[in-house]
Amino acid sequence: MINAISGYGRARCLGLNVFPLMLAALLAAVFAPALSHASQAPALQHSKIIVKSEQDFASLDDRNRFRVMLRLVKSGNHDIAGQLLRKYPLQGKFAQPRTLFLEGMIAKGRNDYRLASKKFRSALAIDPNLSLVRAELAHTLYLLEEDDGARHHLNLLKSSAPNAVVARQFDNFIDAIDARRPWTFDAYISMAPSTNFNNGTSEEIIIVNGLPFRITGNSREKSGVGIRGGANAGYTLRAGKDLDFIVAAGVNFVEYEGKDFDDIIVSQSIFMRRQYGRGAIYVGGRANQRWSGRYEKSWSIGPEIRIVHQIAPKTAIRTKLRHNFINYDVAEYREGWLFNMDNRLSYSLRDGTIGYLIGGLIRGNTQRDYLDYWGLYGGIGVYHEAPYGITLYSETKVGRQLHDEEYLGLGFTRKDTRVEVNMSLTKRDFDWYGFAPQLLYTYIRNFSNSPFDKFETHGANVTLTKSF
Repeated sequence: MINAISGYGRARCLGLNVFPLMLAALLAAVFAPALSHASQAPALQHSKIIVKSEQDFASLDDRNRFRVMLRLVKSGNHDIAGQLLRKYPLQGKFAQPRTLFLEGMIAKGRNDYRLASKKFRSALAIDPNLSLVRAELAHTLYLLEEDDGARHHLNLLKSSAPNAVVARQFDNFIDAIDARRPWTFDAYISMAPSTNFNNGTSEEIIIVNGLPFRITGNSREKSGVGIRGGANAGYTLRAGKDLDFIVAAGVNFVEYEGKDFDDIIVSQSIFMRRQYGRGAIYVGGRANQRWSGRYEKSWSIGPEIRIVHQIAPKTAIRTKLRHNFINYDVAEYREGWLFNMDNRLSYSLRDGTIGYLIGGLIRGNTQRDYLDYWGLYGGIGVYHEAPYGITLYSETKVGRQLHDEEYLGLGFTRKDTRVEVNMSLTKRDFDWYGFAPQLLYTYIRNFSNSPFDKFETHGANVTLTKSF
């Protein structure tokens, strides 16, 4: 006789879409050893299915067969569930994701976490809206110590949380991941083809005050294939239940043919993070040292404030305020400061789909009025997990930059309009030791009344990501 209690009161027709409040309860259970401070969520509701013989099981419809096998897996009877699944394969519209999920749960019960993660990813590749599958994948990645991936899926679950209390629970789960490994490190290197890596103009001859000038040398656009790379490390010190100190440092570089276009940036930052009921606030500072080309060196330092706030269910805003003081070793008249306020409003349309509204303000100040400027920008973005294991992120921004005074000797005040498109494409069901391939693409078009500052560029690079 097989006895099984299965099914979730709010599961949808597939049997894998679970109300986020129930997911909070599920995750609270699986992360319980690391989350003794997490608040309690309501218990799951069950319905009883009693199977007295194999014939009774065979007479059930696919939905109830799935429920029985899932309960067998959860009660530790993996072999029985596997035998039934092989002998009575699921049929119908939802057979493939249900089968993959059950195979993943069986593998997970046998401690084959690598196979389990592949099965869960394959199910999500078919339908990214399966919340229970995503929750089990997050826990499996946690067990594999693939923290970036686990954090990524918990953040997606958090984004669709019905209220701030449940969203806060997901923050607690993420905190548990961070707590067991306060050190972080990542590195990358990739090929970087570009049609205009120096943002040079395509004009050969320009007219200034009625006189023609020929554009030569490094002011003209240059194309080629370069290398991008870098490494970043961080450490989080927990000073209290909701108080952390975060220290980070990194180096990033871009190299194209010829020393004139090499770019190296070394950065350091320190932040105090204070979490509260609906979000978190970061207060700290950042310093950068930059080597551009053969001769130019600059450094910058200044305070930074970041705020993450849950406005309403599925809606959050992220604000960053940064003020940098900038110093140059060459052409010191460019020294001054730069202020930037960046805002991103996000709304979770459904599991695996998030929309963004983007807006910001920039103020640049130097020792020359004609180099000082105001900038405004706005845009939209979308993160979408599509079928076939494809994840797309696309962001389009349009900005306007207005300088304060007339360009020295040129007879006009510079005005720019900048269009920027950033896209990434990830094959999330291609799991290579915790990495997935990712294609990045950038398009920039700068319209300007200054002939020296008109340019257009396409750039791309292929890399690997752990957040998938």
